[in-house]
Amino acid sequence: MQHCTKTPLLLANIRKYTNDSSAQEMLTDYLKRVEHSLRKFQQW
Repeated sequence: MQHCTKTPLLLANIRKYTNDSSAQEMLTDYLKRVEHSLRKFQQW
């Protein structure tokens, strides 16, 4: 579980240093999905 909770931090840092706008959008979308999944998992 520890690795899963660190994934959003890693994605946010990658997005921060990514210059390509389409890649940033993709990372933003993926980050939202991961955070949503983690919230659902915590509620379970």
